[in-house]
Amino acid sequence: MKQKDYPYISAVFALGIVMILLGGGCASTAKFDYPRAPGVMYRSTSSQPLPPITVVPFYDVRTTKVVERLIPEEQRVNVGSDMLKGVQGNFAIGWLPLMPYAWMSAEIPEDEAITLATLKNFWCKFDRELAEAATESLKVSGCFKEVHFEDSAENAKSRYLFKAFVHSTKYEGIRLTYGLSYLVAPVLWIIGAPNAISQNTLEITFYIMDTQEKKVIWQYRFNGTRKLTHFLYHNIGNDTANYSLLMKTAMNAALYDLKKQVKEAQK
Repeated sequence: MKQKDYPYISAVFALGIVMILLGGGCASTAKFDYPRAPGVMYRSTSSQPLPPITVVPFYDVRTTKVVERLIPEEQRVNVGSDMLKGVQGNFAIGWLPLMPYAWMSAEIPEDEAITLATLKNFWCKFDRELAEAATESLKVSGCFKEVHFEDSAENAKSRYLFKAFVHSTKYEGIRLTYGLSYLVAPVLWIIGAPNAISQNTLEITFYIMDTQEKKVIWQYRFNGTRKLTHFLYHNIGNDTANYSLLMKTAMNAALYDLKKQVKEAQK
């Protein structure tokens, strides 16, 4: 092997190491995991539970919000899939020197084509899985005599239905390159510098419908955001872990508000 080939071989080797670090810094897939979310669930102290209630899959209105907020009216005829998911930014800019970070955001992050900061894919059917999470919180709370989950309102046997509109599950991610690009930044990651920051947002409106009176008798809107810092050896793949925590926080706040309104109505 000629000595003049050494720089070329060294460059290829270094690039290979960088690609391994970038690939190794991304977990494969994650799912919405409500039972394992930290924190306690709300528990009622009342000895008089409310009538039985049935939870049905929530209404996912995120696409409507994306179209109305991000896409000009004249461009709504030919809308691509990325635009409907509200995807903005690109992690590829992290290859450019002097860029302190690369970023992207997605209004609808649960798509196999969307790679997050330290996670390749996120799988979740928010309309159903958030409803199932609400069912669990309602059962634990003891606020109602019975809590059921049905696939549709037509199958419900109770007078009252627990529903919700899912307005936003926006994801925002940053890969930190410190102005050194992906070629050099992994050196800092190895010695303990953060390699990414992720942010989850949950905006949702819960409401209870009286099917006999055909009217909404209670509603509560929640809008929360949580950030998480990632390191090469810690929190890798947890880009979407805060969605379950936000849902637990939302349900606790909603149930507290519900019991407060019930007490005020009984005075």
